[in-house]
Amino acid sequence: MVGKFKTWLQKAIRVLSAMIAVSVFFYILVFLFGFVPYGYNILEENGDQLTVKSYTVIGTTDKIYEYTPGAEDLWTSEDIKRIIKNEKWYYVLLFTAVTISTYFFVKMKREGQSFFRALMNSYLFFSLLIPVILLRNHLIALDIIFGNIK
Repeated sequence: MVGKFKTWLQKAIRVLSAMIAVSVFFYILVFLFGFVPYGYNILEENGDQLTVKSYTVIGTTDKIYEYTPGAEDLWTSEDIKRIIKNEKWYYVLLFTAVTISTYFFVKMKREGQSFFRALMNSYLFFSLLIPVILLRNHLIALDIIFGNIK
């Protein structure tokens, strides 16, 4: 009884530490290295004026925008900074959730579960769906602000 509990506890600690390591890796990748495919990153702040860089789907530079809010603008530079910070957190969530769910999907497939059962038990579909919806809303807002969508 004690041996089984000890084995289970060791396995749980290994899995949790792997999840934490994956989260820290993607946090560093997004926040320190600025990897945000089809996203935005603030290059420079000068009072209310922001210099924002947009990226392509593969993470290379697309365009650089200068944004200075006018008197009649609905968006302030603080709003844009908040949206971009939230967008980065959603990328960390997306990358972490997909990596962990993919690990469990592969593990369940190797244990002999059917494709559909392993897909549903690993929550791979939901780990993609929820962060992508959140990211999509933020990216659409930023595209409207910077004039990519009229």
